[in-house]
Amino acid sequence: MFVSVDEAAEALRAHRPVIVVDRDDPASQGLIAWWAGGISGADVESMEAMSRRPSALVAGEELLAGGPYDDAPLSRGDADDEAGPLPASAGERAAFMGALATRMARAGPVPAGLRLERAAQRGVLDRPSRTEAAVDLARLAGLAPAVAVSSVRTARGRAAHLRGILALARRHGLAVVSVADIIARRQSGPVRLERVGEAALPTAFGRFQAVAYRERVSGETHLALLKGEVGGAEPTLVRIHSECLTGDVFGSRRCDCGEQLHAALQQIERRGQGLLLYLRQEGRGIGLAAKIQAYALQEQGLDTVQANLVLGYPPDLRDYGIAAQILADLGVRRIALMTNNPVKVEALSELGIEVAERLALEVGTNPANTRYMATKREKMGHILHEP
Repeated sequence: MFVSVDEAAEALRAHRPVIVVDRDDPASQGLIAWWAGGISGADVESMEAMSRRPSALVAGEELLAGGPYDDAPLSRGDADDEAGPLPASAGERAAFMGALATRMARAGPVPAGLRLERAAQRGVLDRPSRTEAAVDLARLAGLAPAVAVSSVRTARGRAAHLRGILALARRHGLAVVSVADIIARRQSGPVRLERVGEAALPTAFGRFQAVAYRERVSGETHLALLKGEVGGAEPTLVRIHSECLTGDVFGSRRCDCGEQLHAALQQIERRGQGLLLYLRQEGRGIGLAAKIQAYALQEQGLDTVQANLVLGYPPDLRDYGIAAQILADLGVRRIALMTNNPVKVEALSELGIEVAERLALEVGTNPANTRYMATKREKMGHILHEP
């Protein structure tokens, strides 16, 4: 039942639903996606009957920015949520979806029970999730970036996995496409970054070569610090470090970021070969102001994941597509990655980077970050030893 990205896009153009799964893997989950511009009330009812979940509407930034829906929260990435208030009729929800997608009429208030969410600005290149993939698929089909989505559940209300999803696709004749394939299609498009500067950088940890990259769309600048020759047959030692001003510059004890940055540079220096990517993705992608707001919520008793959700952000918004493009530009395709985060390994692998080895980068805890470290281990899947 798996089809190519082009075939899935054609199905959306023909006003047929498509199932989007993570990848061709037994543990993959999925959602049903239907282009919002061509959906009817009967279509909404059909989708929700197949998925056994309420539908949501996810739209691209260009449809929401500057209008009455500018405050729509960022999508959580999988279209899954607890049922909200008693929903408006399927016809009312479909009419709103169609009006927003086609801009043929003022959509009006969001109908009761319909979640309206925004996709990450650059789709799967910002976040490799099923909702972003569905919106990107609409774009690839030449349609407005707005899709009705609904996560596929079992009869017992649990998330369906690939076997059950494929059985559903066979029963209803639905195309199935993977997030991984949509990422690959987006990655094969125009390069998002340009190399804009290079210079020697002597540091307290050793002498490195600094290479600056600028994103063509946002203008954001990222940095690669290189030591020795990289990109050969042997895996290149790599650390992908997201900016943490509070930890990296001010030595905040709330996290372990600054210590990890220093430890990674020390390891690269000791080996005499490797690179560190410093990505401008403050606060796991939510930005400095939102991170300080999250700190305030943590002082009231929330953990780092809960604080993000209260602020309307997913737990992690980092974009590893940027890292993959920088590595590709440097000729690095096979790496030994310093990380405690399996999600980072998985994301890079999906983006065409072979992670030949994961190297732990544990720097211990302190009284101010004990709960933060426990949350990373227990809720975000980081591989960390108990303190």
